[in-house]
Amino acid sequence: QSPNDDVNLAIILGWIAGAEFADGGSDTSGDTTTDTGDTTTGNDPVCYADKPIPAMPSFDADVWPTFEARCTAGCHANMATVPHMPDSAGAFANMVGVMSSNGMNYVTADVPDDSYLWHKLAGTHSIVGGSGSPMPLVGEMCTVEMQTIYAWILAGAQP
Repeated sequence: QSPNDDVNLAIILGWIAGAEFADGGSDTSGDTTTDTGDTTTGNDPVCYADKPIPAMPSFDADVWPTFEARCTAGCHANMATVPHMPDSAGAFANMVGVMSSNGMNYVTADVPDDSYLWHKLAGTHSIVGGSGSPMPLVGEMCTVEMQTIYAWILAGAQP
């Protein structure tokens, strides 16, 4: 869709994040239990989102738990760090429809690829005029968290 391979990568990552897997993802162990990636023994990242991903994810119920665990424990709880995420309502108000320093909204409802938040999470922020490091700074998001955030934006970024 773009002559820039990084933009195409972001689109593909978004597509993958929005995909739903009936069998729970890429686990090929034969284990049929619901796995959220919440492990301390393997290489899988700890996961703060639940499967299955709701058809209409909400910020409070589905996205905020991930942000609360990954973002407000340090960086975005600080008033000097934008977007500031003091609580669920404050984080929502400081991101949805709010312009970031690169000229994109942090979250553009219905359009993950036009949302700076998505690019920071996908690691493609520099191709849209962003700076700094991909998010989160510490740890790695699990697939379900990425899918949930992408689905939330795509479904209209509802509170």
